[in-house]
Amino acid sequence: MAALRLVWACLDLARTADTRMDLGFVDIPADPAVRWQLPPAARDRILADPAGWFGADFRLLADAVEMAVTWNQRCWLAGALAGALANYCEINAFYDDWRRTHETALAALAIAGPASTEATTDLVVEMALLRNLGELHTIEDRYVKAVGYFESALAIAVRLENSDYQGAALSGLGYLFRILGRYDEAVRSFAAASDICLATGNRSGLVYAQQGIATIHREQGRLDQAERCLQASLAHCREPLYLHGLTQCLRGLGAIQLARREIAPAIETLTAASEAGAKLGAVDATHSRRWLAEARTRNGEPAVALSILDGCLRVYGEKGHTFGLGMTWHSIAGARLAAGDAAAGAEVAARSAVRIWESLGTPYALAETLVVLAEICRQRAMPAVAERTARQAADIRESLGIEPLSSHRNNQTGPGQL
Repeated sequence: MAALRLVWACLDLARTADTRMDLGFVDIPADPAVRWQLPPAARDRILADPAGWFGADFRLLADAVEMAVTWNQRCWLAGALAGALANYCEINAFYDDWRRTHETALAALAIAGPASTEATTDLVVEMALLRNLGELHTIEDRYVKAVGYFESALAIAVRLENSDYQGAALSGLGYLFRILGRYDEAVRSFAAASDICLATGNRSGLVYAQQGIATIHREQGRLDQAERCLQASLAHCREPLYLHGLTQCLRGLGAIQLARREIAPAIETLTAASEAGAKLGAVDATHSRRWLAEARTRNGEPAVALSILDGCLRVYGEKGHTFGLGMTWHSIAGARLAAGDAAAGAEVAARSAVRIWESLGTPYALAETLVVLAEICRQRAMPAVAERTARQAADIRESLGIEPLSSHRNNQTGPGQL
């Protein structure tokens, strides 16, 4: 059947293009094995520019997922093709396509039920789809749903003894637990992921897990331990170059330098992170530029910081990146406070950030912004409000195992890290 051969060809080309572009945190499963592909000459010609091919034929690929379900072909074929599109969807912020293809394929698998004669293949595809949806819901700030998807993917990965997906799911859970303030669970998840990735030689997974542990150390005030983790992680990003990991390491090191009040080195490090992030796309560059704006504010350049942050608001707003918007409003509040604008602009920005943190349920980020808001209230001669806000921040810090405000205050660097 020509239509079925089309889907098999799409799967083969998408998997190969993804591999050549080195997009993923974890390899796409090879199950099911491709049963039909284009002749070698045609295949090589099409994939001479894998990114260009993905861009030109993406709509066909996304539609082929739904066509495969409509044609009542093996459900795992539609799922395998959907899974092969996830990394491209992520780097291009095609979140609606990502969700639609995955949910369509996952629903088809559920309808097919457990009586499949190829149950292992069904499970492999389901595992990959669940892990990818965990990633998507994390990006879109649906943290509780994301935890559920990652936990489901992990259960299947354990059942199949698939170490790669165990590591990926554990890292995803580690990130979510950190964001939600569940630090003990986050450390356990990241440590388990790190051990698995070290054993399997998964460099990107190892770097991600180590960076997650480093961020927890930094947020809880253990700056030396955080730096040691990042320096070890950085060594894995150099030869050969792993640009995404390098960018994250540089952001983390810049944040540590800011916490130590090493402003000039922080500006240099975060500028390098911004330049590296620009090669990955607008969102990665914006993550680093937001931190660079923090450094510029600390350097007595709030006007420069606000100019940078205007661009951050635009990018995060276009991409629907709620956590990024929260970070940016936090930084705008600090920059406006430094510029002497506590009366209006700073408070509006801080309260915008607080609303986001409260809606997302992110305690560390909320505490960081409440510290800024308390200072704004002090400068606006509202001592009772300032005291109440500072006490709320202190209570959250205590619940997270962070040093008291009096000894930690000079280490403020912002509400978190991506």
